[in-house]
Amino acid sequence: AEVAQLGKAVDSLVMALVEATERRAELAGALASVVASTDRALDALWDGAAEAIADVPSDVRARTERMDRVRGALLAQLLVAFIIAFGIVIALGVFFVAGVERDVRSLRELARAMERGELSEQVQMDRATEELAELGDAFNRLAASLASVREKQSYYDSIVTGLNQT
Repeated sequence: AEVAQLGKAVDSLVMALVEATERRAELAGALASVVASTDRALDALWDGAAEAIADVPSDVRARTERMDRVRGALLAQLLVAFIIAFGIVIALGVFFVAGVERDVRSLRELARAMERGELSEQVQMDRATEELAELGDAFNRLAASLASVREKQSYYDSIVTGLNQT
C-alpha cells in the first residue's frame, strides 16, 4: 500500500513537473514574444530618432539660410533708405545755401551801391534767415541814415556857399 501511495505521489509529482514544464514553455514563448515586440519597438524608435537627428542639421541649415536672406534684404532696404535720406539732406542743404547765397549777394550789391553814393536803394530779404534779415534791415537803416546825413550836409553846404557869396 505504501508503494501504491508512493506511485501515486510520484505520478502526481511527474504530472506537476510536466505541467510546470508546459507552463514554463508557454511563459518562455510569451517572454520571447514580448522581447521581439520590444526589439521591434526599440528599432522603430531608434530609426525615428536617427531620422529626426539627421533632419536637425538640414533644418538648422535651412533656417540659417533663410535668416541670411532676410538679413541681406533688410540691409539692402536700410541702404536704400540711407541713400534716400542722404539725398534729401543734400537737396535741402543746396536749397538753403542757395537762399543764403542770394541774400548775401543782395547785401553785397547794396554795399556797392552805397559805395557809389546810391543811398536810396534798399535790400529785400524775403526768405532770409533771421540773422541775415537783421543784417539787411541794418544795411537799410544805415543807407537811410547816410542819406539823411548827406541831405543835412547838402543843406549846410548850401548855407555855407550862400554865406560865402554874400
